[in-house]
Amino acid sequence: MKKEKELTIHFMPYSEIENEDATGRIKKILSLILENKIIIIQGRLKAEEESRLIGDTMALIGHIQGFKGVELAVVSSKEKMNFFQKVKHNVAKALVGEQDAVTIVGPANLVKDIKRNPQKLELLLRNK
Repeated sequence: MKKEKELTIHFMPYSEIENEDATGRIKKILSLILENKIIIIQGRLKAEEESRLIGDTMALIGHIQGFKGVELAVVSSKEKMNFFQKVKHNVAKALVGEQDAVTIVGPANLVKDIKRNPQKLELLLRNK
């Protein structure tokens, strides 16, 4: 009888990665992805970190058996802010980082798609 794979969701509070540099953040996320875990990150990565994560995963495709890349999506509350709310948000972001966003990153062999609407994310998983 074939053993079914378990689905693991790892919640990563912002405090877990805030003291890491970009390389440390990427390594931490990739190590969890390679364990077939779906990660929910409180906050968001910087744009260059997101690009680097995608680039690093593309380099791994074909080198690790069964690895097909990652799916990544971010939802943030700042999309429906007025001018004063955006100013307040930017001041808070400068002080403590962008913690009012949620980022989902998952291995492409588990995550079929992540549908993003302005205020929600829908995670569609593959049937095995």
